Amino acid sequence: MADKIDVYHVAGGSNIYLSTLFSNNAIFNYTTATQQSVDYSQMQRNSTVVISDIENITSGLADELKKFIQKGGSLVLFPDSTSDIQSYNNFLSSAGADVFTDVNRNITKIDKLDLENNVFKSVFEKQELDMNLPGVSSYYNLALSSRNTRQVLMRMQGGSPFYANTLWARVKCFYLQLLPTVINRVL
Repeated sequence: MADKIDVYHVAGGSNIYLSTLFSNNAIFNYTTATQQSVDYSQMQRNSTVVISDIENITSGLADELKKFIQKGGSLVLFPDSTSDIQSYNNFLSSAGADVFTDVNRNITKIDKLDLENNVFKSVFEKQELDMNLPGVSSYYNLALSSRNTRQVLMRMQGGSPFYANTLWARVKCFYLQLLPTVINRVL
């Protein structure tokens, strides 16, 4: 078996979906902390940092995240519907990344997966052209920077990326724009 993936999760609240995904899966070494109790030295020793449901990205957290991603770490962002998106965008724009714009509350269906990407490659036994993919009732739009290279892993109807791996300055950042406080359902 391959080495475990070290994941450090900075959580602004209880996100049952993320904690279940990471804590009940043998491929992850999972550590969680609140925004008030982040151990930056421990965070730096992980391969992936997940930020979810935190109110804002403080200047101290932003500095540590920049150090982390500059050393090759992967960052996954899940902003909350009540998050100070400007603080997220200050961090993202200082790193040259795509930024969040407004909240889109239109019910939208996911219409395409990149089944050749490693994230999904071994998930499906067979690839069906008419797969019934989930939909979302609320998500953040992104302002896409032409300076960045991105792999869109999940695309919404209309062509907007829903789940994308964005590379900027050789750094990976995964965006999943759904609002975790909203129950997303299959449409």
